[in-house]
Amino acid sequence: HSDSVEVLFLGTSLVHANVNPPVLWEASGIRAYDLSGSEQSLLTTRPYLEEALRTQAPSVVALDLHMLSASNLPLSENQKRSNLTMMPFGVPKLKAIGVATPASEWPRYLSPLQQFHSRWGELRRKDFSPNKWRPESKNLFLGYRKVDKVAPQDSSAESRPFDEALYVQNYRAISGIIEVAQAANAEVLLMVGPSSRVHLQDQWIERLKPDIARDYPNVRFLETQLSQVEMGVDYRTDYYDELHLNSVGAEKYSSWLGRQLAGQYDLPRVKSDRLDGAWRQELARYRRARR
Repeated sequence: HSDSVEVLFLGTSLVHANVNPPVLWEASGIRAYDLSGSEQSLLTTRPYLEEALRTQAPSVVALDLHMLSASNLPLSENQKRSNLTMMPFGVPKLKAIGVATPASEWPRYLSPLQQFHSRWGELRRKDFSPNKWRPESKNLFLGYRKVDKVAPQDSSAESRPFDEALYVQNYRAISGIIEVAQAANAEVLLMVGPSSRVHLQDQWIERLKPDIARDYPNVRFLETQLSQVEMGVDYRTDYYDELHLNSVGAEKYSSWLGRQLAGQYDLPRVKSDRLDGAWRQELARYRRARR
């Protein structure tokens, strides 16, 4: 539904693997949606937000900061395909293609069928399976991707060395995302999602905080990786790899996150059985899938 999303989550797979909007709604009554992509570059996150604002008016835009310490260009083929191919055609998609790919590749992403040009004779019906993208897919729920695998983890002390030039580039990209959100009258929340690599970006976050406070004093931080004990996330049972929560961990995190959002923001703005219906339906579908 248009104008139904109250909190829009943006970022990488740490969003679509960790934030479960139906469970978040159950815990808080907040209507959230995950608009993320695998290793989504900060350069393509802004067009994603611009696309969402064509139909939605979120009160809060929450950006996961996993890519704060990652290089934007060149993008891998996985990054380009997973973040460009499925975008609806329009100005935001054209912008995303323009910033994420060299001009020589633009036709491949304007018309993705060109990516098969070298193997037309090999294509079979199974190569075109829309089922995994259908809204009723058994492991996709309002942008959340359910994974039940369990892979015990150890908390890592790894820290990524600080790179001034890369930080400046990424700060510029984050600033652009903030400004687009604020121009649409949305508050901005910068998040560090839970992972077993708890201290990976310590130097980067410590540099970011005062810069954001100076330039965007109304933007808030939520370092959720520091609250895993509080939310009940267990390294032995709640991860499927070092960065991603499984369905059990995502439920714990999403319930906790919903309560944090409800406590920090005046949400939900409008109680509506009609608008809540989609989240209620997705929660029921998710519970059936978890049996």
